Formats: sequence, structure tokens, C-alpha cells
Amino acid sequence: MISPTKRGMCVEYLAIVAFTRAGFEVFHNANADGPADLIVWDGEDTYLIDTKKTQQVARANGVGYTNFNRRKKHPHVHILGLCGDDWIWLSDPPEALKEVL
Repeated sequence: MISPTKRGMCVEYLAIVAFTRAGFEVFHNANADGPADLIVWDGEDTYLIDTKKTQQVARANGVGYTNFNRRKKHPHVHILGLCGDDWIWLSDPPEALKEVL
């Protein structure tokens, strides 16, 4: 079984490939414990992205996702989850990134 750390790294690399294919420049955050995993740049604007491996779950108040806590969200960091083979924004994405994944 793959460790959670390695699984998280795989999700980061898949996001790097997706953003790069869409024409963005992508950089790893230099601090492994920082609030964002990736720094995505479109030539003008910079976006901080935190990636998560997630699963959809049924909750009493509707659908939710594992491995995501809105209370721990940092300002200006957009959270992108990989749910199965599909990307899902777990926080409001910037307009420039809405249609990328």
C-alpha cells in the first residue's frame, strides 16, 4: 500500500502535468509544510494551489469530500482535489483556472 505522503506527491505531480499542458508555469512550494503545494503562474498572475487526494462521501447536509476541512483553509490558497480520475475544486477557484481541469 502506498503511504499517504507518496499518494499526496502523486496528486501534486498529476496537477503539475495538467496545469503545464494547459499552458501555465508551475513551481513546487519551497516549504513542504507551507499552506500551498504549488505555485501556478499564467505570465501575469500567480495562484497558490493546495492539492488533496479525496473521495466523495454522503453527509446529512449533502455531499462532502474526505481529506478536506474548510476551517483549515488559508486565505488566497485554492484547494484542488483529485477524486478518482476527476479534478474538483474544493474551494472557489480563480476565474482563470475554472476551465483548466
